[in-house]
Amino acid sequence: MTWCLVRRNLPWFGLMPAVAGLKTVIVILLPLVVTEFLWSLGENIYSMVYGHMGTGASAAMTMTVPLQSMTMGLLSGFSQAAAILIGQRLGAQDRIGAWQDSLSLIRYSLFGSLILAGLLCLGAPFYVRLYSVDESVRQMCQQLILVFALFSIVKTQNMVLGGGVLRSGGKTAWVLAIDITGTWGMGVPVAIWAGQAGFPVAMVYALLSLEEVLRLAITAGVFASRKWMETIRV
Repeated sequence: MTWCLVRRNLPWFGLMPAVAGLKTVIVILLPLVVTEFLWSLGENIYSMVYGHMGTGASAAMTMTVPLQSMTMGLLSGFSQAAAILIGQRLGAQDRIGAWQDSLSLIRYSLFGSLILAGLLCLGAPFYVRLYSVDESVRQMCQQLILVFALFSIVKTQNMVLGGGVLRSGGKTAWVLAIDITGTWGMGVPVAIWAGQAGFPVAMVYALLSLEEVLRLAITAGVFASRKWMETIRV
């Protein structure tokens, strides 16, 4: 009893809760930082692969960047909403509500991504006419837009599940493991192989984008297990 009273009066004892809270923050934050770094590095490698495929292929891919940024920027709202809404549910110990909100956001994001994918497919022939490039580059760009439109549906679900739902329960290390498996276990090796094999740029983009399907399969399994439903305590 005496030792407990003395220990509580020590200057460092009052810092212990703050240290414990900092540890929790680091455990959650560090995987996020590593995830974003490795994702950026992977995207740079993809750009290098396109660059080695020739000026036309590189130009066609560059032409798709505004559309990709705009589309994924619009759909990223679902991911952000998932992190906030589901995190609030888990903080209130409402696991049933968290599960129901997750399913609702998955449906809404799927519907939204299908609409945008359709608009991209319809608008692709008109979009490529905005650029003063050779007809072959326009055709490559149009093919790339169609491939992106297809995989944007999968990308959106990965954003909602991996970037929103799993992170709301603090499972950032799981997200890191899934991203490493997809990008570095499949995406980067396939991109390098396909680029060196001489495939058309649209085929290379489609093959490396299959890593999104792999990530979604793993993430869906983790989501269905409901093991991500934990309250973060700082």
